[in-house]
This record gives sequence, structure tokens and C-alpha cells, in this order.
Amino acid sequence: MAKGNKGTQNFQDEVESHLEERAFKEPLFAKAYANKDKSIDKCITYMLNQIKDSGKQGWTDAEVFSLAIHYYSEPNLKTGAKFSGTIVVNHHVELTDAEIAKAKSDAKIHITKTEESSLKKIAMDKKAEEIKNNLTPDDIALAKSKALKEVVQEAKTAMTTKTSKKPIQSLTENAAMDLFATDESKD
Repeated sequence: MAKGNKGTQNFQDEVESHLEERAFKEPLFAKAYANKDKSIDKCITYMLNQIKDSGKQGWTDAEVFSLAIHYYSEPNLKTGAKFSGTIVVNHHVELTDAEIAKAKSDAKIHITKTEESSLKKIAMDKKAEEIKNNLTPDDIALAKSKALKEVVQEAKTAMTTKTSKKPIQSLTENAAMDLFATDESKD
């Protein structure tokens, strides 16, 4: 049985609880359940091997518990090879107070971060829209001119740092302005 795996431990606890209840109610089963050669770990190994060999996924409680009862009722069953895996239990899992507190704390942190991120994005979008709406045609022309000068300067710098000795052909401002032409400016 994999230690530290809460789902797998819950499975073992559920099976063991069912077997103990059955042994309490049925004296004949209680005798088989008390067999010193049998153990809950060996029972779980037997059950998992039976489940794996069947190829079936999704077992009802009755089917699972019947395998456990069969293991204890039959004196000479082979358990099969022990293997590790994870068992998913569809029963309600009880969390400790510490686990509940941690889950709540983690959820609050996650929600807070998500909300902060969302509010920042909204504020940035609003600010960008406000700026866009307040731009004049002169502001746009100035921005294009600055961007053009930066691109031209970067291109010149890139060309001068190359080892090639080819002469640098500078972009003319009119040729470079075509880069910023929009459908509106072509009309």
C-alpha cells in the first residue's frame, strides 16, 4: 500500500471498516476475519490484483467489498504480486481542521491574486482607451515620426556593427513613411 497517498489510505480504511462491521454482525465471518495468516495489506493486494486482472474500471462498493470478504473467507487464496498505484475513492473524504484552514487560505490567496490581476488589466485597458481617445492627429504624427527615427537609427546601428564593408544606404524619410501608411492616409 502506498504510504502518504490519501485516496489509497481512504480505500484501505473503507474496506477495513466494512470488514470489521461485517465481523461484528456475523460471527462466522468474524472467525475467518481473525485468521492470523491474513492481513488488510494482503487483502488489498489481492483485491487490486483481481481488479487489475479483470480489466474493468469503476467498481461498485458491493463488488469491492465482496472481493475483500472473499479474500478472508477462502483459506488458500494467493494474493498476487504487490504493486503500487493510486486508488480513487468516491466517498466523502474527511479533512482535518488544518487541511481545511490551509485550503481556505490558499483559495483566498488565489482569489485575491486573480482579482488584483483582473483589476490591473481593466485599469490598463481603460487608461489605454482614454489615451487613444485623447490623441490628436498631431500626436499621432509626432509618434510616427519618433518611431521612424528610432527604426532608422537602429537600422543604421545594426548596419555599422556588421563586419561587412558595404556602404550604408540610408532610408529616406518619405520611403520610411510608407511603413506607417494606413488605408486612411492613402486616400
